Amino acid sequence: MRNRLEGQPKFNHAPIKIDAGATIVPCAREKEVFSVGLTPFQDHGRPAFYGSTIKSSHAITGEAKNLSHEDARRINEEIATQLERLLDQKPIDSAAVLSSSINGKPNIHVVTIGNPWNDSSLRLYCHPGEHNGATVLWVDGRTTRKGAGKVEGAFRFDGGYKAPKGWDSRKRS
Repeated sequence: MRNRLEGQPKFNHAPIKIDAGATIVPCAREKEVFSVGLTPFQDHGRPAFYGSTIKSSHAITGEAKNLSHEDARRINEEIATQLERLLDQKPIDSAAVLSSSINGKPNIHVVTIGNPWNDSSLRLYCHPGEHNGATVLWVDGRTTRKGAGKVEGAFRFDGGYKAPKGWDSRKRS
């Protein structure tokens, strides 16, 4: 990897705040604007950020706060993995994609970490984006499988999202 990055300009930016509406924030209603943070991804010669839209919903924030330190660490590692995939021009490796009935809303990828049938397995809800030419991985939610109902309910209620039928059951239809 070192050879691939030699000679590339360094990307050293500080975290920034931007105003984002419904095209970035899944739980934002029409014309609602949230201040969201963008944190630079590790310096590897390619500009990239990860940002969070989690604070746009009390239910999603509550589920994220319920995670243990170890669970949060595992999800952070998965965020890095998915952002590297985007930088390598690969799609997010997700188990399902939630889509909204409201025009302009981003599709939310559901990434499972661990055994997807275990209630303590982890869920990362995210979508790709761009800011000033840099790749962005937006983190829309983080929880366990057990807490997924609350997170997906918030997406459904606030953003008109729907999951593919039967994606999260052992008996797929």
